[in-house]
Amino acid sequence: MEFLLYPAAFNFPNILFIGLDVVFCAVLFSVKLTVLVSLANIAGIILTSMWIMHTIPSFKFKQIIYSLFAHIGLSILIVLVIFYLQE
Repeated sequence: MEFLLYPAAFNFPNILFIGLDVVFCAVLFSVKLTVLVSLANIAGIILTSMWIMHTIPSFKFKQIIYSLFAHIGLSILIVLVIFYLQE
């Protein structure tokens, strides 16, 4: 059950919800807002990870790094697709 709390790259529900959040903002609003939402999600991942690190001793710091790289990659991919579709 603790695994579901980990904001890690291989935690599919977390990546799915972040992706839907970014896509929702990208489709309805602008690329600038999408980038801001991405930064807010990254900050949320960091804060959640810090909280989990204090409450669950087995949590590993590398899971934060995996999660950040996964989210940054997903956000960049979505923004590039939006730029491509707007041309």
